[in-house]
Amino acid sequence: MSVTRGKITAQWHGYGVTGCNGRRGRFGSWVGHDLSVRWRNPYTFVGTEIAAGILNVFDAEPSINSEIPEYPDDTLDSIRGRTFFVTVKQVW
Repeated sequence: MSVTRGKITAQWHGYGVTGCNGRRGRFGSWVGHDLSVRWRNPYTFVGTEIAAGILNVFDAEPSINSEIPEYPDDTLDSIRGRTFFVTVKQVW
């Protein structure tokens, strides 16, 4: 879902994994949410974009293999926990 007002866009992403077979066995289901805000051409700096947000907003624990719980699924953002980010992009 995204909402735009002027030069600012807010996006909310929700996604789920219903369980999967990984290199270390079968992992359980997982649900995650990300939030980001993008600002295009801030203060009339044409070609600039600033983005900031949070990956894994609710700090969901990683999916685990029920047979070997010490091996979480390291392919999802959840392995890092809640993660904040800021990026700046300039196009010339």
